[in-house]
Amino acid sequence: MKSRHVALLLAAAVFAAAVSVTAANVVTLLLHSSDTFPVEDTAGMEGVEADAATIADHQRYFFFQSMSTVGALLLLVVHGPGPLSADEQDGPLEFASEKTVVAKLLIVATFVEDALRVLFTFGVQQQSMEIAGWTSPALHTLLPLLSLAVQSCGALLVLASSGVGGEVGCYLLLG
Repeated sequence: MKSRHVALLLAAAVFAAAVSVTAANVVTLLLHSSDTFPVEDTAGMEGVEADAATIADHQRYFFFQSMSTVGALLLLVVHGPGPLSADEQDGPLEFASEKTVVAKLLIVATFVEDALRVLFTFGVQQQSMEIAGWTSPALHTLLPLLSLAVQSCGALLVLASSGVGGEVGCYLLLG
């Protein structure tokens, strides 16, 4: 049971770190919402400053990325390390079906969050396409719609099925 215990410990640590860092950053951004902040640790963005809303967007992205990692670790807790592992051969735990849904939801959380962000800030997404250099106005609308459709459908397929549909969902999300 070593792999499962370590995966559970790591999942708890990543979750705690993500929540605490996100909470600290949200408080800081709320207190200094009119300030600008240096964009650090991003290649090509050295010396650039961004407003609090942009930094909050980045922090939300990093939070959901961390939740995806927590979900993957929870799948390891539920299903075990696999047949090639020298650690364990016990197979899935008895409560696997309920916990697998939670783990899958955490894994696709970053894609769901991004799809919702595209949906609720569609005009901003269109402007981003223009800023990124897409010259066709049709593409300014088509690309965010494509992103929304792929991420929504992929997440639903991963959550709804465990067979071929789940694999298709993974290919859509990673494709």
